[in-house]
Amino acid sequence: MSGDTDLVVPSQPGLHLLFDDPETRALPLGPRLAGELLDRGQPVVNVLVDQATPQYRAELARLDVPTDDHEGQGRLAYVDAHAPTVGWAHTAPQTVFAETPDVDAILLALSEAQAGVVEKAPKHAVVVDSFSSLLVTNGLNEAYRFGQSIASMAPRMGVVAVARVIPGMHDEREATALRHLATTVTDVSRSTTADHEAAREPDSDWQRR
Repeated sequence: MSGDTDLVVPSQPGLHLLFDDPETRALPLGPRLAGELLDRGQPVVNVLVDQATPQYRAELARLDVPTDDHEGQGRLAYVDAHAPTVGWAHTAPQTVFAETPDVDAILLALSEAQAGVVEKAPKHAVVVDSFSSLLVTNGLNEAYRFGQSIASMAPRMGVVAVARVIPGMHDEREATALRHLATTVTDVSRSTTADHEAAREPDSDWQRR
């Protein structure tokens, strides 16, 4: 699949944050990540916060991802947390709706979507597009709790979880908090990578705050 940068998609289980400036990118990062993971043979569950499933599927189609084939084989699924928020009722395939945009509803929908994928492929990937919008909608504490849940689930289930973060939407405190959740952090705008601890210990200064 063609792209506008040399994107290295993480391959190890864990939560991987990709700091991305959309203004520097010709192709949307979330669908591109999904396409690359599918090309690599990994089924993908996409958590959609910024857009509804039909919009995301259209972007996948622009990248020549055979969505119908992957969906028909149970290799491509969606958690749509956007459409219910804007009152969009659609019937896109392989979609589980988060009834509200709050973290618990999204995690519940993700668990349901994963259950359908795991039946055919226990080792799969989760693409969160985008973590930044989830944080803006739910606040830092709830977004951090969401990240903790993903960071805990991913290594246990052998899941490669990749979340897009837009640095310009966060202050330094928020960006630092997100980094503490991650197995790896990559600035894809500059193509540089830095590894970080998967999470702080439960009695860390950040968690106490």
